[in-house]
Amino acid sequence: MMITTLHRLLFVVVLQLLMPSGAAVAQNAKDVSAKIKEARQALNNWQLNRAKELAQGLHDDLPDVPPVQALVGTVKFHEGKYEEAVRLLQRAAEGGMAPPLLPLAESTLQETRGYVQKKSEHFVMRVPPGKDELLFEKGLWALERAYQHITKAYNYEPNHMIPVDVLESPRGLAQVSSLTEKEIKTSGTIALCKYNRLMITSPKALARGYSWLDTLAHEFIHLIISEKSNNTVPIWLHEGLAKYSESLWYGDPGLALSPASENLLADAVKANDLVTFEQMHPSMAKLPSQEKTALAFAEVFTVIEFMHKQKRDGATGFQLTNRLLKVLGTGASMDAALEATLGENLSTMQRSWTAYLKKRPFRRVPGAMPKQLVFVKGNGKTLRTEEEEDEKAMEDAGNVKTRKWVRLGNLLRRRGHKKAAVIEYEKAVNAGHQAKNAALQNRLAGLYLDLEEYDKAGALMPKTIEVFPHDPQTRILEGRLALRQGRHADALKAYDRAAWENPFHPEIYMANYEIAQSEDNEKAMEQATEKVALLTGKKKSKSSYDSSKPKVFGTLTLNSKPWGMVYIDGRETGLTTPLTDHPLEPGPHVIRVVESIRGTSAEQSIEIVQGEDIRLDLELSN
Repeated sequence: MMITTLHRLLFVVVLQLLMPSGAAVAQNAKDVSAKIKEARQALNNWQLNRAKELAQGLHDDLPDVPPVQALVGTVKFHEGKYEEAVRLLQRAAEGGMAPPLLPLAESTLQETRGYVQKKSEHFVMRVPPGKDELLFEKGLWALERAYQHITKAYNYEPNHMIPVDVLESPRGLAQVSSLTEKEIKTSGTIALCKYNRLMITSPKALARGYSWLDTLAHEFIHLIISEKSNNTVPIWLHEGLAKYSESLWYGDPGLALSPASENLLADAVKANDLVTFEQMHPSMAKLPSQEKTALAFAEVFTVIEFMHKQKRDGATGFQLTNRLLKVLGTGASMDAALEATLGENLSTMQRSWTAYLKKRPFRRVPGAMPKQLVFVKGNGKTLRTEEEEDEKAMEDAGNVKTRKWVRLGNLLRRRGHKKAAVIEYEKAVNAGHQAKNAALQNRLAGLYLDLEEYDKAGALMPKTIEVFPHDPQTRILEGRLALRQGRHADALKAYDRAAWENPFHPEIYMANYEIAQSEDNEKAMEQATEKVALLTGKKKSKSSYDSSKPKVFGTLTLNSKPWGMVYIDGRETGLTTPLTDHPLEPGPHVIRVVESIRGTSAEQSIEIVQGEDIRLDLELSN
């Protein structure tokens, strides 16, 4: 709405409410309009408390004035209070306004309705009920560590509680933002910091999860930058600072440039094919591919790396970039801010950085390529079937000859000929071809574990981690090896590291239970049991099954000794035993339970009858 229209509406409403002289009405309307404009500017500048102060003052005097209702509704939206926001924005609309925020507020409320929340000292985290509640413990822990270290580095602390919303899928992220689902999937965007809050996609929305804890820290840095600078920082600087600093939550700054990103950047520098700062604007999410997005992030990481190596007036590192943010916060242009901070304008700084890049030594790791984020369909399956894993391993093998070895290895493994399968996988791995990701190496390491060739497994996994440090399955295998060798502390560390990417893998919590049981730690056993129940939906499996409706399915109640992961008709379900009242279509099914820690399993064929429950008890063995 234009300010002139706003002023006209205020004039009419204030006249109806106050009925003073015409001059007084005009002055009152002008004053209210000015305060509304100031509050909206405060929101644009990420100064939430100032906007809230102005909005509350106006609402105390004029609670029924539509422009005031719209302002207060907008402030409530920025506070993460969606129901109150929608109610006030709707009232403003009924009063003759057309609040542009109303559609987004309504879709956000619809998307997050029924969420459960948990608070820490500085954050309130909200997630869909169910397995996403597993994110509370580790997510809030990482966020508070980020708060401690990042606020110190940036010399700035937010003075309000920070909402963190976890969305179920890319569609959900699109519902609460201005991005489209297509843009999110094309660019690999999984999180945003906007409207004074953090928004991330649940790791369950991706086939292998993603570095969600790093992402939480990354988005928190965006909030700090926006507030500290009055929202004056261009996207290249915003993303560069966030990427360079995101590792502060667990270590030093500057650790977030992966081997894959270094390879990608080194190739782009050599080919003179960098993403320009102009192409990054207005958002990395608008870039045309995940590869271009990864390249852009690698570039801006090195921009901050370059800046932090400079020294001016005794300042270096974060002292320099904090000074840059402070000058930008005064409204200075980027050229003026860089001149005051580094002694050169944007154009000369870019030339200096480009020269730095050409001389920078890159840590080239053959085979390391950026991870392609694969979004899953349906209800958030985070585990692939064996067939999908086989296809991925074969795809990674690359050339025709090695693909043949992998195809034969897959066939032999499926038929139970593990030793023969190892021979074929070893041919592929040792052929000199560098894989695009870790699937093939993990296949081979898993077979080494099954065959109790622990030395070979132990030798292979560190090589995989060097190239693919964020692959959760490698960490799972690392934990499995340590557990079988009785190295409980190492096992817990590896499984915990796997949860940094994929916190929904059942083996993490099953292993925690086994270790707790071996150490007679009843509290830890109870915690692990609760997490498995939450992960598999067992806490609400009975209530979610409506017995009042006609039973078009039969049900399966499945127990096993020991616990194991459940496969139905060859597909990994993401569930573990014990399983209660699990609905299945009538007809024949093959039930398989696998306890991957020790390599035991059992399989049985059953016939499901409509409306009846089948009970099955399995003893797992090698």
